[in-house]
Amino acid sequence: MVYLYIIKKWDMGNFHRIQWIDGAIKEKRYPCIKTISERFEISDRQVYRDIEYMKYSLGAPIEYSAKEKGYLYTDSTFTLPSFFISEEEKAALKFLSVQYSKIKEESSQNLARLFSRLSGQDDENISQISIPFYQFSVGNAKNFSTVQSAISQDKKLDMSYVNYQGIFQQRTVSPYKIFKNGDRYYFVGYCHLKQDLRVFRLDRAGSMAVREEKSYKCPYYDPDKYVDDMTYFEYIRPYKCIIEFCEEMDEQNIKFKVTSKNGKRYGIEFFSSYDLLGWLFTVSSKFKIIEPLWLKEKLKQKIKKIYSMNEGEPL
Repeated sequence: MVYLYIIKKWDMGNFHRIQWIDGAIKEKRYPCIKTISERFEISDRQVYRDIEYMKYSLGAPIEYSAKEKGYLYTDSTFTLPSFFISEEEKAALKFLSVQYSKIKEESSQNLARLFSRLSGQDDENISQISIPFYQFSVGNAKNFSTVQSAISQDKKLDMSYVNYQGIFQQRTVSPYKIFKNGDRYYFVGYCHLKQDLRVFRLDRAGSMAVREEKSYKCPYYDPDKYVDDMTYFEYIRPYKCIIEFCEEMDEQNIKFKVTSKNGKRYGIEFFSSYDLLGWLFTVSSKFKIIEPLWLKEKLKQKIKKIYSMNEGEPL
């Protein structure tokens, strides 16, 4: 039997596990799920992924033995391959697996499963990922893979980013969802620099890295607002609020677009709640946020944070 021996370039910890499992089997120590998970402090599910990767991607003749209560090779002559796929090639394979999964032909579905296994992606997750069929680039595919990884791990993401004004910035984002519009694809997440929800174009992102820090859950994030081929994006559609002041305001002194006025109540459009609340704290008049509720909650959180930082200080 001839195998296509290809191994993806996991991080050294992952490949070290594969080497350890291979060595344990050849030494007839019959490693089991529990033994492997405890040794490397990983979940049972991750161990199953390692075993499946060895079996389906590396062609390892690995089987579970009820008699030995652990794994063994049915062919003692098997050796691990030494050829590596780069991170860029892995991302491209993942990209292609999604593309082929959209074509409802058996040959295309088989290719989708093959690309998925070679990239280390679960077959059942292929159809849940939305990316376009066109304008393929390794850079975009790698960004897509990194963002998807952060989302699946519920982790924050560090990245370099060029906004629509051409300004380069370093961002830390808690990513929530990838979606596409036309020939471009985007992801929505909580930007820790702007302290608000933002939408990012993947082709404007530079280097990316998943942080070992749990993602922040934005209380007003609504996934239904970020779907494929939507007619508008939340990042270019302003938020609206109604604020009541204790006295009438000179609209020239309001640093945001005023859309309506009813006595001391003002309808205001804004893009960043961080900027709006910051401005409200600078006005001399007392104010009350009438709507929306999420903005009121954000104001309360900000006040609580300020109070907790100064708690115990003499008045």
